[in-house]
Amino acid sequence: MSRLLIVAAVAAAAGFGAGWSLAPREATPAAPPSSPTARPASAPVTASPAVAEAPDLDPTDEAAAPTEAPAARTAEVAASPTCAELAREKATCDRELAGLRHSLWVADATRVELEGVPAEAPPGLDAAFRGDALRAAFESALGAPDVSGEISAVDCSEFPCIVHGRLKLAGLDDEKDLEVLIREVAGGYEGADMYVSKTVFRQDPTDDTSPGEEVFSAAFYPRGLPPDLKSNIDKRLRFRKNEYRDASKP
Repeated sequence: MSRLLIVAAVAAAAGFGAGWSLAPREATPAAPPSSPTARPASAPVTASPAVAEAPDLDPTDEAAAPTEAPAARTAEVAASPTCAELAREKATCDRELAGLRHSLWVADATRVELEGVPAEAPPGLDAAFRGDALRAAFESALGAPDVSGEISAVDCSEFPCIVHGRLKLAGLDDEKDLEVLIREVAGGYEGADMYVSKTVFRQDPTDDTSPGEEVFSAAFYPRGLPPDLKSNIDKRLRFRKNEYRDASKP
């Protein structure tokens, strides 16, 4: 075997024969596997990567919703009230509130001036000025001749107690029945202050002799009270009488 054949056999046994030519001209190396002109048969062929599609957006998903456009946000800020405008609105509301408070104060002061305020009985008030004694005195006086009526209520919710009642009227002269009634009661309250008021309701308002009834309110309380308390009591008695009269209209 020649020297050239021996070298070729050794090269083939070592695996180098596939890439080299045995031609007498100078040998050139085969193209590497990565070259597009010589891809190894065993190399896997991979597909080109697919283009990812945009996911569908759920309009109800706040996280997926697009953010507000800068221009819209700028317009909203521009339309918002400024600090100066808010301050003017607050000043207007403060003036209106002050006006309402003043009106309420005036209304309360006017009501107190007309109606007074409820008063409590002074300590050690004589039992004759309390409810049971007053009712007994008026009911006893109703037994006088030619006096026909009833005691409707004795109100001692505040001082002094006030007695409300009704007298039946058969004619013009019956209006004197209240005078008889009060004169009988006053006999047991000598030296006391007295309040009496009456309202006549006739079946025929144009005829003073027609039958009807006389609604009255009366009170007896100790004399010598302080002037401011006395003035307040007079206001309260008128107010309480008006409430009873309005509720007792036929």
